[in-house]
Amino acid sequence: MAQYSDIPAGEIPTALEAFDRFFPIAGGWLTTPGSTDIHMLKMVPFIFQGIGAHQRRIQYNLVDNLSALRPSAPYTIPDLARRISCAVDFLL
Repeated sequence: MAQYSDIPAGEIPTALEAFDRFFPIAGGWLTTPGSTDIHMLKMVPFIFQGIGAHQRRIQYNLVDNLSALRPSAPYTIPDLARRISCAVDFLL
């Protein structure tokens, strides 16, 4: 995140805490939906989740094979693929 946002790595947690300070909600803003390894901000539209998932797919050189990620949770790959497909469908 630091590389893409120009926020120093040590300051990322503080930046994310801003959501909790300015817009407090029960359980905080970060969530892990279901049986996945995905950590995301609540209330982010699915299309933006898909754009973020695609950006990370490029960042980690997983363009041809998401399974190279080797997640520990069973639904991580299908969830990422669904988010990316949503973004592609929306943009087409």
